[in-house]
Amino acid sequence: MTYKFSISVSDEIAEVMKLALDLSGKSQNAACTQWIMEGALREIALFKKAELLKKPSFPHKPPSTDNEPEE
Repeated sequence: MTYKFSISVSDEIAEVMKLALDLSGKSQNAACTQWIMEGALREIALFKKAELLKKPSFPHKPPSTDNEPEE
């Protein structure tokens, strides 16, 4: 299954994204998919750490939050 999203970003974010795409050689779709997945998993891990999410029901292992800076 595929979902289509459309987002708007500031000029500064667009420039950072363009630079990252140029440096990595990845397509916009490949890079954005990776960035969204990593960000979403990190967010879920933070909810789990705060005990707001007891039993995750997603197919990927969330990244470790042991070395994450405190906010």
